[in-house]
Amino acid sequence: MKPATALACLMVLAGCHSRSDPGPFRLGAATIEPVQSNPWRALLYRKPVLLTFDDGPQDLVADRRILAALSRHHARALWLVTCKRLDPAMDPQASEHRVALEEIVARGHLIGNHGYSHLDLRRLEPGAMAHEIVGCSDLIAQLTGRRPRYFRPPFGAHSPAVDRMVEADGMQLLLWSGNSYDSLLADFKRHPRAYVDYVRLHPGMDAALTATPGDVLLFHDYPNTALAIDGFMTRLERRDFQFVLPDHGDAAGNQAR
Repeated sequence: MKPATALACLMVLAGCHSRSDPGPFRLGAATIEPVQSNPWRALLYRKPVLLTFDDGPQDLVADRRILAALSRHHARALWLVTCKRLDPAMDPQASEHRVALEEIVARGHLIGNHGYSHLDLRRLEPGAMAHEIVGCSDLIAQLTGRRPRYFRPPFGAHSPAVDRMVEADGMQLLLWSGNSYDSLLADFKRHPRAYVDYVRLHPGMDAALTATPGDVLLFHDYPNTALAIDGFMTRLERRDFQFVLPDHGDAAGNQAR
């Protein structure tokens, strides 16, 4: 997976910018556009960070552990779902995954679109691309009552055609700027403790230690992530980070007025 710039609205409101960007408003085309007004003045002297979870729901036990950790830290997150996991025709555990989705929504987290089948969208014809993007939004709306506002392309791979379709469906593209590396090795999912030990022994790959204000952090709803996420959040809080949503105004996710 390739890195991307941070979420523009978080960075602008926090008065910061991407490590690779020359200025606070000069963000790449793959970011969310800055809001027109600034309702987040309370955050100007805080260090906001957005937690995102890709590829789920795929493990109800892991999802519940992650939700419990988020609750302990009074945090909300953006969950970018892969819709095939919610489709009974594609996943025999879809009913269980739908339970996880309901619980995620009930806890006040945001749901985003991560494509229907987790394919490289750049390689698809328009009809197949529409199924992956719009079809996933349709299913999310059917199950949650709301269409998603944010889209993360699988593998971070997108093109002008993908971008146009995402915009036409009323969403904004959201990549990431900080990586938890929870999917770096396949063994991490089978041996969650190995992931925790790996991060401890490689502090340069610890998203909690390398994060900067305004970062969008990439996680997955894996068993190893569920084991490690509480520690990640604790280390971020020790560095005075606040967990925010892209359209909300404080660490608990309450909408700014």
